[in-house]
Amino acid sequence: MKQKSLLFALLIIILWSCASLGSKTLYIDETAKLPEQTKIIISQPTTIHVDQPIDEVHEVLTFVITEELAEYNFIIEKYNGELPSFSAIDTLNDKSIITSLNADYVLSAKIELLKSMNQTRDCKVEYKLVSTKTGKLTFHSKYNTTVGASTLVLPGIKDYPDTDRIMLVGMSSGLHQFENKLMRK
Repeated sequence: MKQKSLLFALLIIILWSCASLGSKTLYIDETAKLPEQTKIIISQPTTIHVDQPIDEVHEVLTFVITEELAEYNFIIEKYNGELPSFSAIDTLNDKSIITSLNADYVLSAKIELLKSMNQTRDCKVEYKLVSTKTGKLTFHSKYNTTVGASTLVLPGIKDYPDTDRIMLVGMSSGLHQFENKLMRK
């Protein structure tokens, strides 16, 4: 009986902490302040192994970020102009591209779908928040559904989620560190 209770308690703890397990903050500017009405523009995401059209992914990403961060009363807009790629956005020598934007921050994302046997199984999402005032990185995090999202699959009853659902979970859960580290200071 003790073994069942211990196993049950461990299972609850593991499932309860799933969102934070797959998340990692790589950098945070401890002096950054994001008050209400902070304007954040969402750049076109960098995608790897994503079959959906980039414009569609950009639209969904903007919607997910808007919904997830609604309680902070930010002004969030999709940006269609040309911006540096995800890997270069925070290391530019010429910061004028970023500092000339009509916003407080640029949020850039990299989304990678992980496939096994030609089926999407997991999603990696990274976010970078760059200040348009200084052109410097304010926040960088990554999230991986492999570690952070438990999916119950019961053959014939509940199948594995489709690619769109996996990508939505990755985008949404990837903001976990953003909210916990940057917004809860």
